[in-house]
This record gives sequence, structure tokens and C-alpha cells, in this order.
Amino acid sequence: MQDDRVDDSSFTTSHSTASIRPFSLSAKISSVTPIELVQRFRQLRVLVIGDAMLDTYLEGTASRLCSEGPVPVVHKTAEYRLPGGAANTAANLRALEANVLFLSTVGRDIAATLLRSELQARNISDRWLVEDELAPTLHKLRILADGQYVVRFDEGGEKGHNFLDPYTATTHQRLLANLNAAYAQCDLVIVSDYCYGALSDALIARLQELHAAQPKVLLIDSKSLH
Repeated sequence: MQDDRVDDSSFTTSHSTASIRPFSLSAKISSVTPIELVQRFRQLRVLVIGDAMLDTYLEGTASRLCSEGPVPVVHKTAEYRLPGGAANTAANLRALEANVLFLSTVGRDIAATLLRSELQARNISDRWLVEDELAPTLHKLRILADGQYVVRFDEGGEKGHNFLDPYTATTHQRLLANLNAAYAQCDLVIVSDYCYGALSDALIARLQELHAAQPKVLLIDSKSLH
């Protein structure tokens, strides 16, 4: 039996997704029309790996300034939530009727509960999400007045991109275990890396090993490449 134990020191986040060699799609889609290409998503099992976020929007209208300070008073007219980050990629693929396996991390907080609810509403299972009680769920709250951004509040990822790894070794071990199981079940892998720590060097290395042993279409969108 293969030893699944992983050295904790390998869980760094230098974001070397650029080192993964994507599988070429050109030969496979050159003779397929756009409509046929979209229809083929219904047959695909897609593994999405990346940083899950919850996007919350508060919208309203502003007609005056606040007496307490030079800011607008906004009368709220709408509030809604959407899967964000890599979760948005998963939601878009599910909208194309692909069977989505979404591998990511969330905290043990209200934002995680709301994100799970938004995913489940789109028929995306949360079974591949790994909960880390020490790392808050990435949450971006946007406030708009008359269609214009007023402010955005961010929760989670306090250190910003490409900084210290926010997740525990146990979380990374569970991500690796889920990757091993999910990779065997998918036809296509999409890496959606916002550089918040879900994609450790150990996970990237394991993905490279799996891809070398069993090549599949692999697409990468990473902030480290921009």
C-alpha cells in the first residue's frame, strides 16, 4: 500500500503553477464548432482546484451625505451572494452542465456556510471542500450605490497574495487525499489559483505526478502567471 504521509515542510506556497505542463487542446477542438464544444461539457467530469471565495453584494441608491462624515447614505435595495474565485469557475462550468468536482478550502464560519449553500443551489457538491477552523473563508463584500462601487470589505487572506501559508498541515494533507481521489474520477482539470494558499507546492507536485502517470486535459489560470 502506498504511504500517504506527507512531510509538513513541503507545504509552502511559492505558487509554481507555471511549472505544470498543460495538455494541448488545439488538436482536439480544431474541427468542432462552438455550439458542439459547449454541448460536450455535458459529458465532462471537471475537477476545479483553487481558492474558494464568497462574493456578497449590497446595492442601493444614494441621495444625500451622512451628517456624521463625508460619506453617502445608501438606501439598500438588494443583497445577494455568488460563488467567487475558483468557486465562480466551478459555478460557470456547472451552468454548462458539466459534472463538477470542486477541490478547495473554507473556514469554519458563516461565510463558509453561505458559500456551501450557494454551491449546493447550483448542484455543486461540497464534499471535496476541506474545512480549516484556523483560516477564515475568503469573503469579499462589495457595496454599490447607484451602480458605482463605494467600498469593498475583505475577510480572510489578511496577508494578501503570495504571503505566508494560512492553512495547517492537516488541511494540506486532506487536500492531497482529495486530489488523489478526485483526479481518478475526472476527465479535465482546471487550476484556478488566486495565490491565497490552497495550491501548496506539495499539491502542485502531486498534480504533476498524477498528470504524468495519467495525462488529462489540464488548464491553468493563476495570478502568478500574470
